[in-house]
Amino acid sequence: MAYEIALFAHLIGVAIFLVAHGVSVFFAFALARERNPERIRAILDLSLGSLGVNYLGLLLLIGAGIWLGFMGQFWSEGWIWTSLVLLVVIAAFMIFMGVTYFGKVREAVGLQRYRRTGQVELGPIASPDALNRLLSQPQPHLTGFVGGLGLLVILVLMVFKPF
Repeated sequence: MAYEIALFAHLIGVAIFLVAHGVSVFFAFALARERNPERIRAILDLSLGSLGVNYLGLLLLIGAGIWLGFMGQFWSEGWIWTSLVLLVVIAAFMIFMGVTYFGKVREAVGLQRYRRTGQVELGPIASPDALNRLLSQPQPHLTGFVGGLGLLVILVLMVFKPF
C-alpha cells in the first residue's frame, strides 16, 4: 500500500507540474503573436503567477520519485539514473534558454525580472522594432520542443524500464 501511495504522490506531482508549467508554455507561445507592451506585461504576470505551483509540483514529483526508487529498489537500474540526468539537463536548458529569454522580454516592456507589474515602477519600453525582434526569436518554440521531447523520453523510461 505504501508503494501505491508513493506512486499516487508522484503522479499528482506530475499533474500539478504539467498544469502549472502548461500555463507558462501556453503564454510563451502567446507572446510570439503579441506586440502591445501592456498585454505582454499581463501575459508575463500570469505566467509568473504559476511558478510557485509549478515548483511545488516539481518538488512533489521528484521527492515521490526518489521515494519510489528506494521502495522499488530501482537505484541499480539504468533507466532511473537516465531519467534523473535527463530531468537535470532539461531543467538546466530551460533555465539557460527560457528564463534568460523571458527576463529579456520583461525588461523590454519595462519590468524587472521576477517582479509583477504592480510591484515595480515601470522602466523604459523597447522600440517596436526591438520588441518585434525579441518576440520573434525561436526560444519559446525550442524550449517547448526540448521540454516536450524530454518529457516523452522520461515517460517511456519510467513505463517500459528498458535497462
